[in-house]
Amino acid sequence: MNLFDAIAFDFDGVILDTEVIKTEGFQVIFPELGAEEKAFIADYHKEHLGVSRFTKFAFFEQHFFQRELTPQRREELSQRFASYTVQKVIEADFIPGLLEFLERQTSHIKFTASGSWQKELIEILDQRQISQYFDDIGGSPRTKEQIINDTIAKYQLQPERVVMLGDATSDYDAAHQTGIAFIGVCYQKDSPFVEGTKVLKNLLQLHQFV
Repeated sequence: MNLFDAIAFDFDGVILDTEVIKTEGFQVIFPELGAEEKAFIADYHKEHLGVSRFTKFAFFEQHFFQRELTPQRREELSQRFASYTVQKVIEADFIPGLLEFLERQTSHIKFTASGSWQKELIEILDQRQISQYFDDIGGSPRTKEQIINDTIAKYQLQPERVVMLGDATSDYDAAHQTGIAFIGVCYQKDSPFVEGTKVLKNLLQLHQFV
C-alpha cells in the first residue's frame, strides 16, 4: 500500500545530476566578469538551488552592474544559459534509482515541481524518454508552490497524501508552505535540511518510503 497518493519531483538533483552544469551555465553567461565574481556566482547558485534562473539573473544584474533586469537583457541571458546547458542536461546522468522507480509503474500520481523553465523541462524529459511516466510536468514561470497547489486541485488530492522529493531548501520550503510531506534527496552532497528531515542519498530504495 502506498504511503502517498502523489509525488512531486524536483528536477535538478532529483531526476538528473545537473548541479555542475547549471553552476557553469550561470558563470559563462557573464563573460565580462572575472574569476572572483564567477566564484561568487557559483556560491550563490549553490546556496539558492531550486530558485528560478530569472530571479538569479535579476540578482546578478543588480549585484554586479547596479541595474534592473530589462526584458531584453532577460531574454539575452536566458538564450545564453539555454545554449550552454540544455544539451548538457539532456546528456546528464539520472540520479541512481530514478529509472527503476519510474519503471515500477506504481499507482502514484507523479509530477515535476521545478524551478527549471517548463518548456525546456518538457523537451528534456521527452529527449530522455521519461515524460510518459509523469502525469504533469510543471516548471517556471510558475513557482513550486503554485505547481503543487494546482496539482492538488486538479487531482483533488489531500495535501498530507502528497510528498515532495527535493535537494534544496527551496523544495523543503515549498512543501512546508503547501502542507505536503518532504523527503530530501542528497546525491553526492551534504544535506542542507534541518535535523530530523528524512534524507535519501539516492533513489534506489525510494519505493520503501512512498
